[in-house]
Amino acid sequence: VGGLTDDGPLRALKACKQLRHLVLCGAEVTGSGFGALGGLEHLRDVVLCDCKLTASGFKSLSDLPQLQGLAMSRCRLVDAATNDDSTMMSSEFPRLGTLWLKWSPSFPLSSFGWLRSLRHLRVQGDLLFDELGTLDSLETLALRQTGMIDENRMENISSLTNLLSLDLSCINLADSASDRL
Repeated sequence: VGGLTDDGPLRALKACKQLRHLVLCGAEVTGSGFGALGGLEHLRDVVLCDCKLTASGFKSLSDLPQLQGLAMSRCRLVDAATNDDSTMMSSEFPRLGTLWLKWSPSFPLSSFGWLRSLRHLRVQGDLLFDELGTLDSLETLALRQTGMIDENRMENISSLTNLLSLDLSCINLADSASDRL
C-alpha cells in the first residue's frame, strides 16, 4: 500500500483476516489506522518506508498480537514535538524478535524497554548506543553507517552476552575500540 494520506484504506484491510505481511510506503499513519489492524491475528511482519507516523500510530503497532518483525526505513514521527518519548516507549512488543531501522532518526530510542524480547537488531544510520546493553536476548546485531564506534560504544556492544553475530559494515572504528573485538 503506498501513498496513503488517511487511515481509510488501512481500516478496509481488517477484512483480510489471513494477512501475514504488510508493506506501507509513503503513508501517513495514525493510531486509528493501525488500531483498525488489531483484529488481524496473523499479521507477523510490518514494513514501513518513507512513512509519517503519529506516536499513537506507532503505539498501536504493539496491539498486533503476533507482530514479530518490524522494519522502518526513512520513517519519521510527524508529531514528535508534541509527544514525549514515554508515549511511544510505554508500548511493549511482547513478540517482536526482529527490528530494522534504516535512516529513521526521529524515532526516540532513548529507552529500549519496549524491546526486551528482541533477538535481531539491524540499524543503518544513527543509533543511541547507551541502552544496547539492556537487550539481554539480542543474538544478531548489524550496525551500518552508524558513525564512529569508540571504546565506550564498543563496551556497550561487548556487554551483549548472548550475541552470536555482529556486523559492523561501513562504520568508523576508533583504534581504542578495536581492542574490544
